[in-house]
Amino acid sequence: MEKLTRQEKIDIGLIRPYSLTSDRLIVEDLENGFPVEKIAQIYNRDVDDLKEHVEKIKGKVKGRRYKGEDANFKELYAAIWEKAAKDDIKKVKGMIYDELINRGEQKRQIHRYINSREEEIQECINNAVFREAQRYPETHKSHTARSLCKIRNMFVQQYQRR
Repeated sequence: MEKLTRQEKIDIGLIRPYSLTSDRLIVEDLENGFPVEKIAQIYNRDVDDLKEHVEKIKGKVKGRRYKGEDANFKELYAAIWEKAAKDDIKKVKGMIYDELINRGEQKRQIHRYINSREEEIQECINNAVFREAQRYPETHKSHTARSLCKIRNMFVQQYQRR
């Protein structure tokens, strides 16, 4: 097979402009130990052009991850997780209350029951939010709604068995 000319490589897209994002990804891949040939294959780039570009950007471009970014991401993720859990706890308590009211139970008894099960409800919600986070990005609102309904049903059944 004959070698392509530079113009032919440009025409078919093997040689194209680099963006800051692509530079950062390339640098990150290099930091992770990938050889230039593998990176060229991953990003569908010409190996010689990529080698030349790597020499130009060495030391000038940092990978996306820099000191402190992981810690900031962890803090953000924890805050999102905490907010989701709080929202879902409030929602499930309301769902339990509504379901028991619809079944003719007394408000005072329902409030006592929900308050006595506060920690259990919290634990169930925390586990559900954790499982949801592990499934991300395949998590959908329908998964969340189903999960919350299962928790509601479990506590409603427990109430009725008392």
